[in-house]
Amino acid sequence: MEGELEQHLEIIAAGAFYGGIIVFALLERVWPRRQDAHSFLVRWTSNISLLVIELGLVRILVPGGLVALAYLSQANQWGLLNTLALPGILIALASMLMLDFVKYWEHRLIHRLPLLWRLHVVHHADLDVDFTTTFRHHPLEIAFSFVVSGAAVLLLGLSPIGVLLYSVLTSVVATLSHANIRWNSTADRMLRTVFMTRDAHAVHHSALKAETDSNFSVVFIWWDRLFGTYREAPDGGLDGYEIGVEHFRTPRDLALDRVLTMPFRFPEQSREAGGLGPVNHSKPVV
Repeated sequence: MEGELEQHLEIIAAGAFYGGIIVFALLERVWPRRQDAHSFLVRWTSNISLLVIELGLVRILVPGGLVALAYLSQANQWGLLNTLALPGILIALASMLMLDFVKYWEHRLIHRLPLLWRLHVVHHADLDVDFTTTFRHHPLEIAFSFVVSGAAVLLLGLSPIGVLLYSVLTSVVATLSHANIRWNSTADRMLRTVFMTRDAHAVHHSALKAETDSNFSVVFIWWDRLFGTYREAPDGGLDGYEIGVEHFRTPRDLALDRVLTMPFRFPEQSREAGGLGPVNHSKPVV
């Protein structure tokens, strides 16, 4: 029975991921929150190429990904949760919460450490934010993130079903929180009592450092509320705030080759972790 449930969850996870791509791509074209400032075809080509690289990288690191590690942990009774005599549903729910908690602190660490920020700046340097920005991460950051998540799965003994459920939630919430869709603000306020939403995550993509260093949660927004990193809205308003980082603002920086080399072209004056500051259009890096 458990094996059948996991198979169904794998299908649901894949459907949520690929189906979400199609749905969000259509909705963004007909009901955008903000008009594109740059060619979406160039951005989509680069961002989706990064997704393909990411999927290939994960398959190389561990065939089957985090779920395979969860099976390994379960089979060998490794990790905290595998030592507890709790019902499977509680283990699965605890696994989801623990993994999301780890991802929150991983995100904060990435913003704090200069070397990791150089990698993560690829995500923040997108000049428009839409569903493809979800996939816009440097391969080296993906490798680091996978190591952190894999360590959490093994040390905490996260269950395969919990990891799969978290994968489904992440596919939906992370993509929706980047999607360039205009939707009901009341619904957003209701949803953000539990989840990270599009309007809440918009603050995180602001060019102002104080706003970028907020709203770090991936799925459950209460981590930001609990640890004092929650911010209601950008100072410039949701329709007027500046997106991106100071030093990578030319259309050429949207091309895949420039995105992949971005961490190695980081300006000396911005090597301090999270060194964003207000956007200065007069100082692009070439």
